Amino acid sequence: MTHYTFKTIGRKSGHTEILPDHGHGDQTTYSVEGRTGWFSDKSPFRISKRLNGHTYQVGEVNIKSDCVTCNRRTIPLHSSRFSSSRKFIALNGEKYVWKMDGVAGAHLLTDDNSKRTVASYTAAHGFFKKKPAELSVYGEGETMIDEVVATVVYMGRKVDRRKKRDEVVSVM
Repeated sequence: MTHYTFKTIGRKSGHTEILPDHGHGDQTTYSVEGRTGWFSDKSPFRISKRLNGHTYQVGEVNIKSDCVTCNRRTIPLHSSRFSSSRKFIALNGEKYVWKMDGVAGAHLLTDDNSKRTVASYTAAHGFFKKKPAELSVYGEGETMIDEVVATVVYMGRKVDRRKKRDEVVSVM
């Protein structure tokens, strides 16, 4: 298992670092750049990774079109009518599904009879001392880590949108 912590640089910044815990797995770090605020979903979030001192473009996340680009491959994220889950087919040909856990996060499962957990995302939470978002990647997820990171950035934005919507509704 590899565990990552999301570190936002600056309070309202559009820059987030996705950092592995030290001493676990490889030391690949990811960086996400994108606009924040009310209209941030209209422009893509760009993802890059740093490995062995070199920076590589991983892809983009476009919330509006429900697409993720990862390593020059477009990955559509499909949902059924009244579901917050998102399904996709990975480069390995297997089907996966991100299942939202309300505003708490999401879980990536194989979309077959076994429903194996491939990754778990916990959204940032807390009021005074905010705990950062976290990602845990298990087994086969580690062999497709770029796709896991690209799709979790998408799901993280979906969770954030749901939190904002719930906050607005609770104020009314």
